[in-house]
Amino acid sequence: MVYLFDFDGTLFDTKLSLRPVYKSGFKAIGINDISNEECDTYMHYSLKQTLEMKGVSLDFFIPFATAILKALDSEESLSLIKIFPEVKKTLDRIKSSNETIGLVSGNSSNHIRLVLKRFGLESYFKVIVGSDMYKNGKPDPEPILLGCKLLSIIPNNNVVYVGDSLQDEECARRAGVSSFIVDRNKEYDDKTLKKGYSLFDLFKE
Repeated sequence: MVYLFDFDGTLFDTKLSLRPVYKSGFKAIGINDISNEECDTYMHYSLKQTLEMKGVSLDFFIPFATAILKALDSEESLSLIKIFPEVKKTLDRIKSSNETIGLVSGNSSNHIRLVLKRFGLESYFKVIVGSDMYKNGKPDPEPILLGCKLLSIIPNNNVVYVGDSLQDEECARRAGVSSFIVDRNKEYDDKTLKKGYSLFDLFKE
């Protein structure tokens, strides 16, 4: 099996850390009325999708993205990131079975590596795919397809994309791989998905 993990909301609880990041991005383009609830929604979407959802012209993308990337790696943001409690045991279990682990995210690859290094997890991942490495973000299949390409594998049902949102499930489906959604807040009980309430549920029959 090959396990490709999402980053935000799947391995790491970044909800609180991303709120000041999005607010900094919008402030850079003159928008100051961003609520925490909006920030919590935007974390599941690409930066371009975020601007579109807010009704902002993509002409503002460069200053918006520049401010976002700067704020992401600030100590204010990094200090608020928390690892979900079952992550290391989950990765250890997969690693002990000699199965491949990768990371495919809508976050930037540099930021992902910075956080993984901070928590001592970088060595677990054979490949790390971030938003700076592809053109079309989730739910487009490109991120997962790139991850498979870098691992020299053909997308198939033995590749599992582990995420936390419907965007992740659609991305996996369109890429031709399996999916598993970690529904920590029980948001998708009415959806027909392969899901669980923690990463440990990955290993349940």
